[in-house]
Amino acid sequence: MVGYRVARGGRFITLPIVERVERLDLTSMPLTIELKGIFLKGGTRANLECRASVKIACEEPILRNAVERFLGIDRDQIALMARETLEGVMRAVAATLTIEELREDRILVAQTIMEEGQDAMDSLGLILDTFHVQKVETAS
Repeated sequence: MVGYRVARGGRFITLPIVERVERLDLTSMPLTIELKGIFLKGGTRANLECRASVKIACEEPILRNAVERFLGIDRDQIALMARETLEGVMRAVAATLTIEELREDRILVAQTIMEEGQDAMDSLGLILDTFHVQKVETAS
């Protein structure tokens, strides 16, 4: 027994003394991620600016991960955890690429980050809806 039950939409009866109701907001959270001076393949350093949209999963079993981690936590803290997770994924992916690869094929880079990041996001109970590389520049 897990100690909670999940109800999506509709209505259900609760026992006021025994049970309590808490809600999770399933709407998208926009994130702006800026990484300064990250190392790329070949030892080059770069600055990256990306935009992402994440949300709490609404399908089982990923939803249960979100319930266990985020129930009672405000959206700012959830967004911070998602941002930090994506920053780690971005650093790992960027370390395998050159500055030219980052600049020339941003769509492929974004797809790679989405694929690599989804496993980490699943364990948190989040879904990475969109991811876009906005700016790539050499760090000074």
